[in-house]
Amino acid sequence: MKLKKFIKSVLNSLIVIIMYSALGTYAGEGEKTVGYYFGIGGVLFNTDRMENQLTSAGFETPKDWAYTIGGGFYGRKRLVVEAEINGLLWKPRELGVNETRLYGISSSLNLGINVLPIDLPMALYPYIGSGFGRTRLLLNQTSADFGDAVATPPTSFMMKQRSYALRAGIGYDFTTKRKRLPKNRFLSVGFRMGYMFDVTDNDDWESDEVEIQNGPKLKTSGFYGKVVIGKSFKKFWHKGKRPCCEKVNS
Repeated sequence: MKLKKFIKSVLNSLIVIIMYSALGTYAGEGEKTVGYYFGIGGVLFNTDRMENQLTSAGFETPKDWAYTIGGGFYGRKRLVVEAEINGLLWKPRELGVNETRLYGISSSLNLGINVLPIDLPMALYPYIGSGFGRTRLLLNQTSADFGDAVATPPTSFMMKQRSYALRAGIGYDFTTKRKRLPKNRFLSVGFRMGYMFDVTDNDDWESDEVEIQNGPKLKTSGFYGKVVIGKSFKKFWHKGKRPCCEKVNS
């Protein structure tokens, strides 16, 4: 456990160093593209390892597929620096009167390289990144007879755990000028897809500051994908001066 925490700390430090270096490079003179987006998609995790503990307790196992919704912002020239946050939601599962709900949140800092000419109205960039996440598991009894409820309160048990994941993927954005948008502002559409690898040990959970050991085994590793839509802006940076806008032909 201590070794995994140490490895996680080292990896996180390396990512932070890379990001600061990237931001330093990005802060130089020249035209830059900045923007923000909202996205919707899904992730595919292997939840089969949760089955033994949940089934023995009388609860159904969540499906592998989870929906995601979130957003992010980025700065781009040749180098692409991106930060995003996403919510994850699995479809509730029921086994008799017992219900299983699994949901969470994840964040990521990504660094990529645009492999297309930078004067094109599109960008295609492979990227790497990392980020923290938190998952919550709710085990809930949906109905009970009055007498049973008085004698033994219905089950409603919440557990949570943290995770740390590395990412590798590819992003694509296409920008187009719309008549209703002000000068130097563009509509942007695209996608993000890739694989995330959870480097943490997720056998243990926490509930009301009590550590729950040997719980359902969830590892948030798997493929993900989403479509994104947002707005982008063309800016021109001068050293020692605030950024200003410059007319860009669309």
